[in-house]
Amino acid sequence: MSDPTKALLAFDSIDELSRRKSLVHDRHPVALCLVSAGYLLIIASYGRHQVSALLPFFAYPVITMALSELPPGQLLRRLAFTSPLLLGLGALNPLFERTMVNVGPWTMAAGWLSFASLGIRLYLTVSAAYLLIATIGMDGLAKALRVLHVPAIIVIVFVTTYRYLELLLSEIISMLRAYELRSTGSKSIAPSIWGPMLGGLFMRTHHRATRIHAAMCLRQFRGVYPSGNFISFKSVDVVYCLLWLGFFILARTVDLGGCLGNLTVSLFSRPGT
Repeated sequence: MSDPTKALLAFDSIDELSRRKSLVHDRHPVALCLVSAGYLLIIASYGRHQVSALLPFFAYPVITMALSELPPGQLLRRLAFTSPLLLGLGALNPLFERTMVNVGPWTMAAGWLSFASLGIRLYLTVSAAYLLIATIGMDGLAKALRVLHVPAIIVIVFVTTYRYLELLLSEIISMLRAYELRSTGSKSIAPSIWGPMLGGLFMRTHHRATRIHAAMCLRQFRGVYPSGNFISFKSVDVVYCLLWLGFFILARTVDLGGCLGNLTVSLFSRPGT
């Protein structure tokens, strides 16, 4: 049977990464949220056949990961987890979009362009989401949302859902270990007890969540996420935010990828050829 321990460790690793210190981790969470939101909106604004125009946007995840000193292996694992389904659907595009288009010296079906664009946007959006959570954490994101005047009910539902997933995974791990110890070496769960185990799982998580909620109420919880003391917005945060947003707008209005390609061709082309 599959071990959900890896999924629980992934949750814990995100919290651990967000507690690091770096040039990006020290930035104001609101600045990081604004940069990520602007990045995702601009990526989503591109057409499905645009490929070269998306290439300059690789600078954001590459530079941010280098400045934050985050391990690239975790990002690659998350990409490997989310990629197969979308890329599998995108691989059908060449079968439905057979219109031939010219791409430089080559001629290919338009479906290949939409497939390449889908793959690039998948990498960019997943990278941006991972970098945001890995640098400010779920608590930092909740604080930033409250500063941006997102309704408290939305923030508390968002945070508690994230925490409930951790609780659910921990209960699944406990039940699977108990089953393995009592199943005399069986490596799979018998279909006859799928229902009772699923019902017991939700009953266990409900009872544990009830105890957690009672403890929160004893600590004066009144339905509003406690953001606590928040750091002030510094000038370096404004500069960081404006530089990235300015670069995104420049890359959206000017085809930097095409300009770079033309410059490369002109540099390496030989006279008289």
